[in-house]
Amino acid sequence: MAMDHSNLMAEMDKLASIKMMTFQVTVGVFFALSVILVIARAATRLRSRRAMTLDDYLVFWGCLCLIAATALTYANFDNMYLTQALFKDPTIITRVKSDELLRVTKIVNTLQMADLELLWAATFAVKFSFLAFFRQLIQSVDKIHRYY
Repeated sequence: MAMDHSNLMAEMDKLASIKMMTFQVTVGVFFALSVILVIARAATRLRSRRAMTLDDYLVFWGCLCLIAATALTYANFDNMYLTQALFKDPTIITRVKSDELLRVTKIVNTLQMADLELLWAATFAVKFSFLAFFRQLIQSVDKIHRYY
């Protein structure tokens, strides 16, 4: 017997170690905080320097990757929770429509891998922005410049 969507969501929420609403709110808050801080950084840099540098562009690239990763996370949200619910309670497979289960198995890994790649790209963009920023700071120091 297949469950309707609202009953399935309630069942998945009961089986989840992190509740759905908690996860959505936490991701949303940290995403909004990140975007606001990137905008504040850009405004500060434009006001103080009147130009953007390589480290700023790397942070923008990281922010774009974060935006795409967050969109994929929200798009794949139900699928992630259904997959986890199936691991915790395999009997739920009998209560899910077969076409729904087939759809989930086809796309869940693809979306999660794309999401992870975008998150890693965002992380390394920020790391490289630090390198670019510190390179500007140590350009006048000869010995350190050689080790850089």
